[in-house]
Amino acid sequence: MGDEQTCCLEQVNDFIGEFKSVDEDFSIRRIQNAFIVKIDGRDSNDNWINREFSVPNVEFVNQCVVQWSQAPKTS
Repeated sequence: MGDEQTCCLEQVNDFIGEFKSVDEDFSIRRIQNAFIVKIDGRDSNDNWINREFSVPNVEFVNQCVVQWSQAPKTS
């Protein structure tokens, strides 16, 4: 894996790691040269949070979906 790919995967893991639980849906927006992923959920203090971050290609969008699908869901 190249440095950019490793950095992006770490970013995905870091953002998902901020959540104690995630909502049952999230959004993906395509921009000119990347994708913006938005995830809502709860933090470790049970406060609502949301995060948006960019990923460079569809493979990383897929990684976001995998990480999100494995995270505990907000009830």
